[in-house]
Formats: sequence, structure tokens, C-alpha cells
Amino acid sequence: MYRAGERAMPKGHASTQLTAAQEEVKSHNAVCSKGAARCLLRTGSIREGVKLALDSNDEALIMDCAEILESTRQFEDAAHLYEKASEFEHAATLYILEAKNLKAASRVIPKISSRNIIGMFAKAKESEGAFKEAELAYTQAEDWDNVVRIKVEKLNDLYGAYVVVRQTRSAAAAAIVANMCKKRGEFGSAVEFFVLAKSFQEAFGLAKEKNCMSTLEGALLNQAQLLDGIAPASNQAEFAMIAQYYEQNGKPGQAGLFYHIAGNFPLALRNYLDAGESEDIEKAIQVVGKSRSDALTNRLIDYLMGETDGEPKEPSYIFKLYMALGSYEKAAKTSVLISTKEQEMGNYLTAHKTLVDAYRILRDKKMHVPNDLRRSLMLLHSYVIAKPLMKIMKDDETASRMLLRVVRNIHKFPKHISVIYTSTALQCLKSGFRKSAFDNACIIIQNGKYGTELDEKTRKKIEGIVRRRGKEEMDDPPEKTSPCPFCDAQVPETELDCGACKNTLPFCIVTGKHMVKENYSECPICQFPALYSSFVTLLRSSQTCPMCESIIDVNKVQKQSDPDLKAYLA
Repeated sequence: MYRAGERAMPKGHASTQLTAAQEEVKSHNAVCSKGAARCLLRTGSIREGVKLALDSNDEALIMDCAEILESTRQFEDAAHLYEKASEFEHAATLYILEAKNLKAASRVIPKISSRNIIGMFAKAKESEGAFKEAELAYTQAEDWDNVVRIKVEKLNDLYGAYVVVRQTRSAAAAAIVANMCKKRGEFGSAVEFFVLAKSFQEAFGLAKEKNCMSTLEGALLNQAQLLDGIAPASNQAEFAMIAQYYEQNGKPGQAGLFYHIAGNFPLALRNYLDAGESEDIEKAIQVVGKSRSDALTNRLIDYLMGETDGEPKEPSYIFKLYMALGSYEKAAKTSVLISTKEQEMGNYLTAHKTLVDAYRILRDKKMHVPNDLRRSLMLLHSYVIAKPLMKIMKDDETASRMLLRVVRNIHKFPKHISVIYTSTALQCLKSGFRKSAFDNACIIIQNGKYGTELDEKTRKKIEGIVRRRGKEEMDDPPEKTSPCPFCDAQVPETELDCGACKNTLPFCIVTGKHMVKENYSECPICQFPALYSSFVTLLRSSQTCPMCESIIDVNKVQKQSDPDLKAYLA
């Protein structure tokens, strides 16, 4: 029912028709508004046209209007509309180049990735004297040359420039820094950056003049990628110049090093040998090993044998030379010869170290360790551990058995025959080895020379052993047995050959006894085997491996339940 002055909204079909009509009117008005915006812009009513475009929230219209404004050279408003349409690069370009509105441009610069446009912004900022903002923009554009230039020339941030150049390795930027360093008297830094700038001649000249050649070396080594200690062909001439400098200044060791890096092996060898220091001879061996030149090998051998200067060098160098040449069998034989010579002169620790080093090198290279090297090391080590067995381990019986092992090969210890016989006789007496004590004492008494080498007190002790011992007392205690680590047959503890499986048995570096699987461990440094219980006991007192002489943390020694023994098979 209708009342005066009131009318109800249509319902049903009439309502639908009304809604459609309203939408049609809205669409019509929007089209008219778009057209009006375009017309207003074309007729110069910029403010009204821009307002209509922005109020429309129609990105397509905003773009059209931006293009109209750009075509009529209304760059500020065009850029504003491009910005609203998310055309940030176009907006930034107009703000920077046409509108000269860097404040507005700074709003959109963080939103773009075009290095070219960001670079334009940076240049514009630099032009107006905003150097810090220009530097940040150049950084965003990754224009490192200009970053460095601004830091050096405008911001006085030389050390900041150092960081950028070292990170980016830009040659042009490095040249800027190098020249500034030179101007300020910071010659070491100047040399470094001249190298980065690929201006080696200038770097070399400055390094010679200002005595900072070591800086040049470091910079060049940081830049060159050495392959097996040799510079690439593109850098070899530069290293050769450094070598010549040291050669001319009487520093053959350093000259040899840089000839070596330059790949000039003959000159490297000559200078290393002229230097003659231990480290230089080691490097000479490396050179010959790399060169594989018969001529250089023969020259080095002549030098080591004393043919060049009449002074034979340490025999260990020959061993290292053979190792460098890959002649492992010759190296092993040489190590035994060297050790034998040292042993004959009474230098037992030197001889021992020679054999240990040779053994470890061969083992690490998965090479077979010859039996004569194994046997020589076993015998020498038996002598070395006798004293710790007595003093630290308090194991007089095992110490006696080690000395008896040495006595059976007394001819290999010619320098101390009487001392060894005497020590063995007295130790055997102490540990109840009556027969062995008597036998060794008799040898000393029967050989007058040995007796004269003893002091009066010791000589009387030896004579007393011979007088007091009758045949009924001439017995040694029976030796305990333990299982062979390969076949489990029972073998006397200090016997190192198994009669059942015919294998040579690995020996314990603490006791000299053969190893057993149930009590197996290794030195964590040299990997030589040791009976776990004995090794732990020793380390709790001495902390030192008897084989490699390294300081060992007892907690790092692990008992192995299933040791790999294949490496010990001959």
C-alpha cells in the first residue's frame, strides 16, 4: 500500500532491470570520464586531467595519460603518472633526465634494477654535490670504478676504497687507488694495487725503489693461480723478474724460489744449490722431482755426494730425492743404508728417525715396505725401548729380552759393543736371566779390550757374575706365549716370526713383543701398532710415542676389536 510522498523500491524483475541500468550508467560515466581526462590533458588543463586519471584507479588510463603528458613535454606530471602505474624505470628516467627532480627520483630508485638508470641517478647526484648519495647509488648499480673514484676523490675514504678494490678486483679502480697511495707515500699499498691494476712494470719499479719487494710478491701470488707450485704462463715472466732481482742482489734462496714458480727449473736448481741451506736443498729436490730431467737429477746427485764442493751432504737428502722421483725401491734401500751408517757411528736416534720416516712415507703412498727396512727398524727400536722398559714400565724381563735381541745382532752396533754387553749382563742378572747374564759377562772378560773400557766398579760386578755362577744356576726363565695375530698359533711373546703360518709378525712399539688381536691399538699420529694395555701405561707416565716421539693424549688411543693386519703381510 502506498502512502502520500512515499514509493517503495521495485522488486523482482523490475529490481534486476534497475541494477543493470545503474551499471550501464556507471560504465558510461567512466568512459566519459576517461575521455574527459585525455581531452583535458590535450587542451592544457593538466591539473584537472591528472586528477581524473588518478581518481579512476584505472592503470591503463593512467598509462595513456602519462604518455600524453610525455608527448606534450609535461615531464614532471608524466613521471608521476608512470610511477603510479608502477612503471618505475620510465618514471625514474623522466625524473632524472627531463624533470631534474632527484628527490622524486630517489623514491623509485630502490624499486628498480636497471644499472643504467641507477647510474644516471648517481651521476646526477654527483653533479649536485651529493657525493655520499652518489656513492650509494653507484654501489647499487655495481659501478665499482665510480664507487672507488668517489671514495678517493670526493669522500677521502681511501681505506674504504681498498676494501672495494680487493673485493671486486677491478683493474680501473685499482689504478685509481694505486696512484692515490703513491701520491700519499703509502708505497706498499701502491705496489699492491698496481698489481691489481695489471700495471706490473710500475709495481715492480716502485717495489725496487721503495724496498717493498715482499709486498709485490704477496700481491702477485694472491693474483696468480699456482698449479703444483708453478705460475700460469701469463704470470711466469713477472715471477722471473722478481727472481732476477734477488739473484742480482745476492739472495740465491729467494731467487731459486721465484725461478721455481716461474717454471725455470735449471735456474731454480742453480740458485737453490748456491744458497745451500737445508730448506733450499729440500726445495731443490722438489724442483728435480717435478722436472724429471736426467741432467738436473745428475747435477743434484753430484752436489749431494760432494762432487761439486767436496762436502758430502746429509744422506737423507738422497732418500728424499728418490722419493721425489718416484723411485721408491731405491728410496727404501737408501734409507736402510743411511740408517746403517748412522747406527755404526752410534747415532741411534738419528738412524731410528731415518727408518721411521721412510717407513711412514712408503706406507702412506701404499707402497710395499721392504723386509730389510722392517727388520732394521725392529732391531733399532728394540734398543731404543730397552731403557723405557726398565725405567718407566718397570718391566725388567721384557727389557732383558730386548737387550738379548740386540746382542744377537751386536755387529750392527760396533760403536758400543762393550757397553751393550755390559748393560745386557747386568740387566739379565737383575731380572733372573742367569744363563744370559753369565754368557754376556764371559764375553766381556774373555775379550780384554771390552774389559778395559769399563770403570772399576762395573768391571768388578761383571767379574762377580762369572765367579758366582755355577752350572746349576745357568737358566733363563721360560718365555710366555701369546697367539699369532694371523693364525692364532701360540708364539713366544718376543718372537716375531710365526712357525705355523710363516708370517713376519707386527711388533708392539712399547714392548717389542708381537701384537695380538685382542689387545690391539695404534699410535694416533704415526699409526704404528702397540699393545693397548702397555701403550696406555706408558702414556700415563711419559705422554710420548716411542716410535714417532709425538706427544700423545692417552684418551685418543683406542682399542681396536677387529684390526686390519693385511698391511703387515710381506
